[in-house]
Amino acid sequence: MLFELATGNVVNRMDTSSFEDLNEVIELLNTVAQKLENVVSANEYVTPFYSFQNSIKYSIILDRNQKIKNCNQALLEMLNYSATEIVVLNINDILEQQSLVLWEAIKLDIEKDEKYQETFPLKFFTKEELIVPLFCTISRHYFTNDIFINSITTIIQDIFDDVNFSLSNNSRDVEVQIIQKVYTFILNNLEEPLPSTKELSKQFGINEFNLKNNFKICFNTSIYKL
Repeated sequence: MLFELATGNVVNRMDTSSFEDLNEVIELLNTVAQKLENVVSANEYVTPFYSFQNSIKYSIILDRNQKIKNCNQALLEMLNYSATEIVVLNINDILEQQSLVLWEAIKLDIEKDEKYQETFPLKFFTKEELIVPLFCTISRHYFTNDIFINSITTIIQDIFDDVNFSLSNNSRDVEVQIIQKVYTFILNNLEEPLPSTKELSKQFGINEFNLKNNFKICFNTSIYKL
């Protein structure tokens, strides 16, 4: 465990033992690892234990009236819309309620700043009204005043090397991102009753079995043992 921490692996946790005295040491080490992980997360550091790749996964272009002008294929697949369906929608039609409030503030800032570019967490509704949370970089095009919304996905390169993972690359990228969001959600709401896996799967737009299975793969523990 100490060697794992020394390499930068702050997500690893030790399982409990049948020996009570040993459990005290395990609890202490797990607590230290958790505090280190919180510090790493709060300061936006990236642990070197895994290899990361950043890429733009989803992209939306809005006109000056906030109507969806264009988007990439990955967004259509994620939200389960066809191209003809989505181009008649306004951005407000696919944003969750809390994100709508945030978007109203963003719009005001965009109107004031022709060089606007900021990053925010936004939650989108799929066609089936499942919620998909994404971190989005929002920018204003200098000449056309179009608004660009891009979501940059962080892909963990090495975490599945020793695992027989049957998902396609595109599906895996999306699910890894969702699992990371679920993990962050749990850490940010430790004082609240944890929703059931069925509720979590609906909130984050992921199959319940994949949620439990992939969470175990990513963090070497179950959702309710964090």
